[in-house]
Amino acid sequence: GLTWRLHNLCAHASDIAVNETALCEIVPGKLTALARGEFGPNDHRLMQFWSEDGGKTWTEPIKTDIWGHPAHLLKLDDDRILCTYGYRREPMGVRAVLSEDGGESWDTGNTQVLRDDSSGHSPLRGEGTGAGDVGYPVSIQLDSGDVLTAYYLTLSDNVTHSAVTLWQP
Repeated sequence: GLTWRLHNLCAHASDIAVNETALCEIVPGKLTALARGEFGPNDHRLMQFWSEDGGKTWTEPIKTDIWGHPAHLLKLDDDRILCTYGYRREPMGVRAVLSEDGGESWDTGNTQVLRDDSSGHSPLRGEGTGAGDVGYPVSIQLDSGDVLTAYYLTLSDNVTHSAVTLWQP
């Protein structure tokens, strides 16, 4: 950690704007990344990239079927990859999806809803904006195998809360 070098995830795809990137090492040297793509007001699917050389070079990005942002990635003890993310359309909240093949595919048909009671307004953007002030989850796996996911959300009281959900993936 004394010296760092930056490597661009989208060096060969400069027409795609991505930010809020989550990284996960699948096996030593092989990484996957999920990033918030900017595709317009109604398309908030995550972009995915892979690296086989520890992050020096990256594949072309692809759009996933995961609708929401930003993401957090965690390799579970059983080698599944967990993606938790903010979901900013009704019902707004925090969701989770798993991959059983190192991030090559995501089981979006079995998406787990961790919270779905966030309001559609934001104290910073105004009521009725649909901005959905919710997300930025971070997950850890406990010794019990349960996952603790922390995030923030704005409830109908128009107060932004920090919250956690303890759950089984």
